[in-house]
Amino acid sequence: MVYLAILGLLAARDPQLLVFYRNSLQPELSAGAVCVMGVTYLYLLATGILCCFYRPVKIEEDDEKLPVCTVIVPAYNEGAYVERTIKSLLYSDYPADKLEIIAINDGSQDNTWDYICRGANYSPSQVVTINLPENKGKKHAIYIGVKAARGEVIVTVDSDSSVKTNTLRALVTPMANPAIGAVAGAIRVKTPEQSFITSLLDVLLVFGCEFLRAAQSVTSLVLCTPGALSAYRKSALLPVIDEWLNQTFMGRPARIGEDRALATLILRSNYKIVHQSTAQATTCVPRTVVGACKMLLRWTRGDIRENLMMTKFAFKNFPPRNVRSWVLIAYWVALTQNLILPFFFIPSFFYMLFYGAKNPVIFLAANALLSLSWASIPAIIYSRHTNIRKAVWAFIYGAFCPMMLALLYIYSFLTLRDSRWMTRELKKQKKAVQEPALQPVEQPTVE
Repeated sequence: MVYLAILGLLAARDPQLLVFYRNSLQPELSAGAVCVMGVTYLYLLATGILCCFYRPVKIEEDDEKLPVCTVIVPAYNEGAYVERTIKSLLYSDYPADKLEIIAINDGSQDNTWDYICRGANYSPSQVVTINLPENKGKKHAIYIGVKAARGEVIVTVDSDSSVKTNTLRALVTPMANPAIGAVAGAIRVKTPEQSFITSLLDVLLVFGCEFLRAAQSVTSLVLCTPGALSAYRKSALLPVIDEWLNQTFMGRPARIGEDRALATLILRSNYKIVHQSTAQATTCVPRTVVGACKMLLRWTRGDIRENLMMTKFAFKNFPPRNVRSWVLIAYWVALTQNLILPFFFIPSFFYMLFYGAKNPVIFLAANALLSLSWASIPAIIYSRHTNIRKAVWAFIYGAFCPMMLALLYIYSFLTLRDSRWMTRELKKQKKAVQEPALQPVEQPTVE
């Protein structure tokens, strides 16, 4: 607020005092734009400060203190990936007598069910298989799994994800605190070096987990529990699971953003949600621009919907002396600004470039400098979790992707009613051609 006040005073006295805007034909409007962007940078600064205080919960080593855990693996047209997912779960160091795996074939049209059965054969006593006759969506499959689960803690793992040996133990450990209703895991791209797109998406996932969710975890208000790896207290899930399953948006069933929706409902129930960086999973992502755009459209539509849904409870029964409520309001303000900002940013940029700047080259240079300043944030974070050499991908992501993501955000907002999954259908068509039969896989021994 001090920053905005000083900026406002300078702009009111003499816009020319703002060096960046000496190139503007309409400095007053440009000063207003900087005020809006200033709020965004203050939010990033606050997030960075909170991130510095984040520490994962120490992993519980005593098997006796671990709860019974049910892992739900919903699969649709996933082929061989689901078998690999089941194998990685069975290799976990979680106590075998406390681990149940429910693998659900959601009416796949390929050979996913055969691979699920092969995965179950590694440890029939631990793996429960469910074959749904028709595809009703990921939500319905998870719902079936939750109702059938015997565990006190429910873990969801995507059917194209793999977990490390200690992932389940690390993910479940924070549940020792009864106030915690859910735990978000850390997600990385399985093979980021596959293509230019997978490298950028890996930066996006690291930035989301190790910056945004880490900061939110300090306040115990993580806003998204990723479907690829998250844990839920069953007693927190059951009261909201039917509402979650039957959610609609603009008169249509809400079939996307199920992870954000679950987090919203659990926060509404006054549970805490934290991030556990030591619980790691790798997942498959699209390798092409078209595939990545489809996935990001699905994510942004889900985010926008849940940001709007937060409005229904963020201000409801607001206790003025409750710090948690104030933090939630702050998140709501930041998310609301992120919802509106792209609609101003894109038109303003092109207006200044072609009409509002005295010298378009200087304008582009100044924006490039700001982009590089912003890009240093994901670059530093990514280098901490990979190496300095790979940080170049984070610079590319930070410098060029915000414009592309803003365009996707605008399109997502204009097509909010669309609940198609999109990427799975493309994968289905490919697998129908490329995987007509089961592929031989080494048969491991799981004790």
